[in-house]
Amino acid sequence: MNRVAIVDDQKSSRLIIQKVVSETYDSELFSSGEELFNAYQAGTRWDMVLSDLHMKDTTGRDVVEYFKAKNIPVMILTADSERSVESELLSCGATDFVTKPIHPEILLNRIAIQLRLREQTEQINATQDQLIQSEKLAALGQLAAGVAHEINNPIGFVSSNMNLIGRYVGKINEELEALKEHCEQDPTGAGTLLYATWSAKTKIPMYMESLEEITGESKDGLVRVRDIVKDLKEYSHIGEVKFEHSDINHLLESSVNLLRNEIKYKAEVEFDLANDATVECIASQLGQVFVNIIVNACHAIEEFGRIGVKTTADADNIVVSISDNGKGMSEEVKRKIFDPFFTTKGIGKGTGIGLAITQSIIERHNGNVEVDSVEGEGTTFIISLPKEQPEQTEEELSSAQE
Repeated sequence: MNRVAIVDDQKSSRLIIQKVVSETYDSELFSSGEELFNAYQAGTRWDMVLSDLHMKDTTGRDVVEYFKAKNIPVMILTADSERSVESELLSCGATDFVTKPIHPEILLNRIAIQLRLREQTEQINATQDQLIQSEKLAALGQLAAGVAHEINNPIGFVSSNMNLIGRYVGKINEELEALKEHCEQDPTGAGTLLYATWSAKTKIPMYMESLEEITGESKDGLVRVRDIVKDLKEYSHIGEVKFEHSDINHLLESSVNLLRNEIKYKAEVEFDLANDATVECIASQLGQVFVNIIVNACHAIEEFGRIGVKTTADADNIVVSISDNGKGMSEEVKRKIFDPFFTTKGIGKGTGIGLAITQSIIERHNGNVEVDSVEGEGTTFIISLPKEQPEQTEEELSSAQE
């Protein structure tokens, strides 16, 4: 039920208005603008404010000005019927006005109209922002895919060179061993003495041992870079919007690998994966879902913690659970986390769109996402996906691509 704040310095007027709206909306009464402002600053929120125009301490114009940038519509109730007053109220930002004495049906209808307009405006803004975000993600994905493709070539020849260096190190060690054996075969013993004298002075064996270790570490690093590039290419493969059978376990492992640099300072990842977790899906979109949730898990962990990634399967569905032992969420935050633009992060650190997109993608896959969280203990996101998608029409396929 929508909540409406009623502010009027006349008690009788407040009670009359409350009686009109109370059957349709939750209402809260205030005797002054200051009292209303203090309640807002304390965290109370409403879907609309009904304000008298003329009050002792503050006017309806003050109320309009206060809520203008707070996305809460203000309807003015006034006995003034002059055109100049009406024009001034609308120009200063009032959503609407109703003249006194109040006609109950007119007031209720005007409130309903304004609330519907507000809801539709929010939906349009959310859709527009999602489209903008999708365009940004597509552009970023194309850039990342291009960069990953360009990186593949130098990785290839550097890897080849490192393999060659590794073989050369082995050959040099073989030659040094052959030299030692040759010297030891000198019947006079001079060769053995000469080799021992040389070995005591040279640092070549130490250099060769270090070179062997460095070569091995470099090869491991190149394998890591290659895996990152592969995961990045898979994540950024925006163009493919067809539903295809993909291994959810592989997508989860790729998402963790992609975020390894961020995760390693925040948490240890524990996998518990089902043997067969194949679903019909758009892999790049589910990859985006997993990345969003894992990033949020990292942000929720204040020091060093644990992130659990689990998949289970039954005959028809795959269930993915991603849990963390971070700070958790309150019940109020849990109710809002999938709302577009809602974020608990500081300014510049969160857009509030990631989980809204996550929910949209899961719904597009005919799945379901739920959150289980205890404040101070941690959070678990539970995603259920059907193994097989229902037959899609051309219109639905077009919608998925958008």
